[in-house]
Amino acid sequence: SVALSIYFFFASVIRERVMLALLISIALVVLNGTWIVPWYLPRPQPAVGDLVRVLAFNINVANDQWDAIATAVQSVNPDIAVLIETSPEATAELSQRLGNVLPSVYRTSGGGLTILSRFNLISPESKQLNGGIILSTSLQINQKVVKVVAAHPIVPVKPNLFRQRN
Repeated sequence: SVALSIYFFFASVIRERVMLALLISIALVVLNGTWIVPWYLPRPQPAVGDLVRVLAFNINVANDQWDAIATAVQSVNPDIAVLIETSPEATAELSQRLGNVLPSVYRTSGGGLTILSRFNLISPESKQLNGGIILSTSLQINQKVVKVVAAHPIVPVKPNLFRQRN
């Protein structure tokens, strides 16, 4: 009976110490978190310079719903639209439908990347890489030359395509 009393006494003391240690640990984690968490949260940045709206849209090479695609692009009202998986026919049809708002057009020689822009395209080019095709061009936006690069990498559905892409 005395041994049992001593056991319960030490058990309650240990339990109180564990609970106290747990509460102190939680308080320290919360205190530490107030210093560290803000490092990982985005900070609001004031807009500087000209705002340009860019749309990247994979239309799927088999999609021939030109009016629906043009309506979707116009609903976003982009300054620059990069269309992915475009055929020569898609580029012709969409540049005809969107030419009044996005008059500058370039399509890569392979890979199906098309850029339509309100701004003049300066030296657009396509580059074939092991991992896919890249479209590169410069744009003159309010006395500033801006470089635009669009890519359509190979989809890594097989291990060899994963290695080739990366």
